[in-house]
Amino acid sequence: ECAEQALPGPPAGEPFVTLGPTELISGLYLGGGPFLIRPGPCRQGVPGAGTIAVISPTTGATVARATVASGQLATIPLAPGSYTIEGTFADATVNGVPIQSAPQTVTIPAGMTVRQDVGASVP
Repeated sequence: ECAEQALPGPPAGEPFVTLGPTELISGLYLGGGPFLIRPGPCRQGVPGAGTIAVISPTTGATVARATVASGQLATIPLAPGSYTIEGTFADATVNGVPIQSAPQTVTIPAGMTVRQDVGASVP
């Protein structure tokens, strides 16, 4: 059995840092909703459509932006350093306004690929 929320959100344990190109891999995830008890293993969350922005924390300037389709992840090449990432959901709104993710801080080391998703909680 699995006890999980209706929207499972991103994979647990992020960020995932692996050898590879100096880049960020990120998706937009909604998480939350009522708890469900289902037979079998817990589900993986599915990333939604929208835009992911990478922001310099020192200047506040957007240094990269990627648009993703539902079910897809963005791959964003970046210089090594620390960034703030945030997302805007294209297909999730509240009163007609697109949902914004909570900002995430991520550090991209040289020669490493970092997987860090952004998300928003729903009641």
